[in-house]
Amino acid sequence: MLFCAGKWFLLSSIRYSRLCQRFRTKCDRFCGSRKKILDIKTFVLYKRLLKKWGWAMAQNNKMDVTKERLLNEGECLFAEKGFGSVSVREITAAANCNLAAVNYYFGNKQNLYLEVFRARWVPRAKRVHKCFRECLASQAHPSPISVAQALAEAFLAGPLSDEERHRHHQLMVRELGQPTEAFELLAEQVIRPFFKEIADVLRPVMPRGIGEERLMLNVLSIFAMVLYFNLARVAVTRITGREYDSAFKARLVEHITEFTRKALGGDQKGEVR
Repeated sequence: MLFCAGKWFLLSSIRYSRLCQRFRTKCDRFCGSRKKILDIKTFVLYKRLLKKWGWAMAQNNKMDVTKERLLNEGECLFAEKGFGSVSVREITAAANCNLAAVNYYFGNKQNLYLEVFRARWVPRAKRVHKCFRECLASQAHPSPISVAQALAEAFLAGPLSDEERHRHHQLMVRELGQPTEAFELLAEQVIRPFFKEIADVLRPVMPRGIGEERLMLNVLSIFAMVLYFNLARVAVTRITGREYDSAFKARLVEHITEFTRKALGGDQKGEVR
């Protein structure tokens, strides 16, 4: 009787162990399946997010491209015809986009016009100014003559392509003839700071007692000569018979420098008496 009871207990223990082992196996399988399910769900969610992000990035890129086209075509038309002679329909047609695109990206035509100057005109002007500083830094000592030479080199043989230069000048000439809010923007962000920079370079090397008005008139006179030779290329070519190649540009830089030296009464070293 005792033997039978012991045998029964042993068999029950073995069965219980096997039952526990089977239970643990099922639990492991369940957890593994659950983990796989979670991994699949995470993967699907991640894939959906990537798809959304990719779509959003594509939309942003598309918006950026459309905005750039509007700026490019708007600049060309404003430069060619002037602000008042260009319609929104004409700009959107040239940019190959929806008629409402100007209002969507800029609010109205006026804002687009101002953005053309902020995003196109101002950066070009700053490239020229950077070239001026580099040319001036290459001179041994700052002087009115070195300033004139650096200005001439930056504007006549500087970083702008012929197309950029032409569009740049067209926009500026229209603003000089009929100033708008854009001119005030340029005056505050570009013109006044640049002329102040030139005056600050010249002030220490000019004769003592020179007033601010005379100093600024000297700056304007030098700049006016440089600007004319840069703007009136067609007229200068017709009169001189010379094309604006690298040799003639170098000749003009030399002429402007020498003319400035004589006008300001400087010596051969460029010092103003």
